[in-house]
Amino acid sequence: MRTLGLLGVAFLIGGARSYADPLKSAALTGFCAAPTACTADGISTLVHSSSPTFGFSFNSPKKGVKSAVGDDLLVFLLPDNEDPNPSAISFEVHSTNAGTNDSTTVTKAVSLDSSKPWHYGYLGVFLGNYGQPNQAYSLYEAGSKGKNPDVTNIDPGETGYYVYTVDLGWTTITGNGPTFTLEDFIGINGLPKGTFIVDFLHTFNAKGVNDGSIATTNTSALLTDVAPSATVPEPAAVFLLGAAILSLVRLSRNRLAG
Repeated sequence: MRTLGLLGVAFLIGGARSYADPLKSAALTGFCAAPTACTADGISTLVHSSSPTFGFSFNSPKKGVKSAVGDDLLVFLLPDNEDPNPSAISFEVHSTNAGTNDSTTVTKAVSLDSSKPWHYGYLGVFLGNYGQPNQAYSLYEAGSKGKNPDVTNIDPGETGYYVYTVDLGWTTITGNGPTFTLEDFIGINGLPKGTFIVDFLHTFNAKGVNDGSIATTNTSALLTDVAPSATVPEPAAVFLLGAAILSLVRLSRNRLAG
């Protein structure tokens, strides 16, 4: 069973349109799928896993509009204080069941969007896709009144985000997903606590022109609230195993000698 975050709002790129827009006021809403649990608290959708199974569902107030098709861009915002070596970090996104009309399974690696962290302005401008204007950095920021209390509680040391993106290509998003899992982490054991996950679906008109985007807003974005579990590096694990064997041998010798 999945837990939905709060509904976001749609946004448009460019000037006003002269035709009816079936995607107006549509949104993408983050959710978790088993075995990952989510909690929507009215500020963010908290994700209780550092390697979640998650997705974004399409929601539209227009009757009969149950899906949207476009180029799907997932964005991961890793806090700068939890990401000491941004260029060394990588992981893959595995997508399944990309909507009712697209059952394609895709696995792609994320890429670091910029060597500089995002710490002011709007996320869409930082990405160069001129996205949702209310995705202001101040609403993803730790701090006092007027800033995100979830971030303040989870990671008060955050002063910016390193931005990683993965373009999943042409995707159909419905009320059920698709869903995503993460794999092959390098440089980290999972998403650091305080990581935001957002989604942009770039839509196209009948002439094939990119005429807008649908995205998550701040309250429908996903936010990890747990740190990755520590793993013992392989050389250390071998050393510990050897030490344990030696201890057993010494114990056996002592018993025999006694």
